[in-house]
Amino acid sequence: MSVPGHLSLAQARHVAEPTDIPAGFVPVAPERFMETVGPVYAAPKPPGAPPDVAAKIIGCLAMPQHGNRFGGVHGGMLATLADYAIGINILGDAPERWRLGTVSLNLDFIASPHIGEWIEATVTMDKSHGRLRFSTCVLRGAGQRLLVRATGVFSALEVAQP
Repeated sequence: MSVPGHLSLAQARHVAEPTDIPAGFVPVAPERFMETVGPVYAAPKPPGAPPDVAAKIIGCLAMPQHGNRFGGVHGGMLATLADYAIGINILGDAPERWRLGTVSLNLDFIASPHIGEWIEATVTMDKSHGRLRFSTCVLRGAGQRLLVRATGVFSALEVAQP
């Protein structure tokens, strides 16, 4: 099945492996579930970004395994990327200090990215202290095209240190 403006499934299967990751992005060490989703990349927020923008921009190249039957990127993949971007920014530089759980994640799917498109997740920390953390995540594709707007509430429990 082919949808105008999208790759067919046959075309999507022939998309090359990622070779052109934007400058400044480095691979994030895969962990458990994210190994099946990635590769995922991270870059520091740009200089001059508002102070409520979280420290890390998360990126992912949409690969054939991320596709849906229409040749676009599956909504579950986009939800996973938003959830991960929020979580990794809440954890910050001390992930071993926190035990984190998603309480709620709400998404508005605005546009569908294409297989082969670079997707970036930018997180804004709406409340970054206390047991419940509130965040907004925006996923953008090529040309800063708005793809997804997500809001998330996460439970952050401090792990007792020995």
